[in-house]
Amino acid sequence: MKARRQGYTLFELIVVLAIICVIAAIVAPNLNTWFSGSKVTAAADQVRARWADGRSRAQEEGRPYKFAVQIDTGKYRLAPDSPEFWGGGSGDGKALVLEDELPKDVVFASGQGGGAGGGEWSHAVVFLPDGTASDDYNISFNAQGCRPVELRLRGVTGSVNMTNPE
Repeated sequence: MKARRQGYTLFELIVVLAIICVIAAIVAPNLNTWFSGSKVTAAADQVRARWADGRSRAQEEGRPYKFAVQIDTGKYRLAPDSPEFWGGGSGDGKALVLEDELPKDVVFASGQGGGAGGGEWSHAVVFLPDGTASDDYNISFNAQGCRPVELRLRGVTGSVNMTNPE
């Protein structure tokens, strides 16, 4: 009777490691796409939350709040809709002024009301003190390698829908 082996040979370990590497090489490109899709959804959720902040602040303070974006970047800004907040001034110190960016590699693809890229704020939407918004508004979020996501704000009701426009 032969004695039982107590371990694995070096060759067996190398073969198993090679199989794992091949499987990882096949799966890795797909993982990036899966995570990109979640980044775009997270970006849409982030903007939806800022819209809710803008609407509630407009109602609390009794003044309109403006949400604007820079097209082809991930930058956005929420502040009261008056020149001291959008003309380079510092404002009154009491108001919410929020400048932030979307998750890495996610950009705003389009906005209503025109506006060019290149660092200019594109008018997006103004939240009024009565709880409505100035207009209906659609904005798209893009990231390389994944489907775009679009947010649609209904100005009168404030309802927001998220869709994949394709």
